[in-house]
Amino acid sequence: MQFQTLFQPALERPVQVALLGAGEFGLSLIAQARRMRGLDIVAAFDLDPARVSAALTEMGAPHRRCASLAEAEAARAAGALALCERLDDLLRLPLGMVVEATGHAEAGAAHAEAAIAAGIGVAMVSKEAECVVGPELARRPPPPACPTRWWMATSRRC
Repeated sequence: MQFQTLFQPALERPVQVALLGAGEFGLSLIAQARRMRGLDIVAAFDLDPARVSAALTEMGAPHRRCASLAEAEAARAAGALALCERLDDLLRLPLGMVVEATGHAEAGAAHAEAAIAAGIGVAMVSKEAECVVGPELARRPPPPACPTRWWMATSRRC
């Protein structure tokens, strides 16, 4: 009962999520999200898009490599995961949150800052980045257009 109450908004309106860093954890998150309701991983960014593309092909996940925002939008319109070559393009997509999973403290901090600046919520699963900058990022106020810091609950871009 409590589970249903807590997650009903996401079941009614799935959270549109981008993954930053598609290593072992990131790929397993994509595989799991394909089997559950409420979490829709719509885009990803990784330093080795060829490796990620091969892994997505192997798991049967529809995806397209995207060199521009227009290509990423077209991938989304076609129902494919947008595998973005540029972080800036990914952060311009309509997202409820990003999952930062690079495992690299500096990159994770930069990605989180960029997402917050774009009005997108951040879930940091990289312990390296979370330990170094997580508390500082959590103390920052949300962008002016955002009424709450917990963007995932409404799955709205601010």
